Amino acid sequence: MFDPTLALNASTRWRASFAAPSALESLQPKAVTETDQQRRDRLARLSAIASRERAKALALAADASPRATASQTDVIKTIGLERVIGSRDLLDINFLELAIGISRAVGRLHGPGEFATGFLVGPRLLMTNHHVFGDAKTALDWILELDYQDNSSGELLPVHRFKIDPGYFFYTDATLDFTLTGTGAVSDKQKPIAAYPWVKLTGDPGRTEVGDPVNIIQHPSGGLKQIAFRQNKVIAVTVAQPDFLCYSTDT
Repeated sequence: MFDPTLALNASTRWRASFAAPSALESLQPKAVTETDQQRRDRLARLSAIASRERAKALALAADASPRATASQTDVIKTIGLERVIGSRDLLDINFLELAIGISRAVGRLHGPGEFATGFLVGPRLLMTNHHVFGDAKTALDWILELDYQDNSSGELLPVHRFKIDPGYFFYTDATLDFTLTGTGAVSDKQKPIAAYPWVKLTGDPGRTEVGDPVNIIQHPSGGLKQIAFRQNKVIAVTVAQPDFLCYSTDT
């Protein structure tokens, strides 16, 4: 037997689902946190765009290549002459030039009985870890040493020492383990710090992903400047704020 009460209740629930939100609900802030699925969708769109652009560039390069007018037989003959066996790990040769150039922004930090690595991220602005010095008072006891390295002949370069100047700028974050601090304008040998390059930081999402290789320029154990090539991987990407990313590496 038909029960009209059931139909009435169903109708009430249906109308309620389309009801306008209450005044209190309309005042609630909208969630801005990107979900994992939204992030995957966004990165997929970016990847698709990049792939299309890469395909266009390859097509143009192929059209300009002498092989574009070669016969099918000639092309088949060349296939076995050059190939990559295993993973492809090729880089443009200018990568080495860029690495040498940017390495000049990396320096050894010398504190009371200990050493660390820091790098310039702006004019008179140094970045290092919070666990190196987490407050401005402690930072006063540290010195930034630039050009602490040897040349291709194995000879040490002249080292330029700059005082850490937290009075110029200082900010630290224990959670993300980083510190930004000012430095002196000139070294103990009167070389301006403006003569050195600095690393431009970026907060663009998608620039680095888990599993990407990382090249690290550093002063391990306080020694001469060294570089670790591509055997380091990003193991986590932490989104601290909408415009700030922190990358963790497996060294």
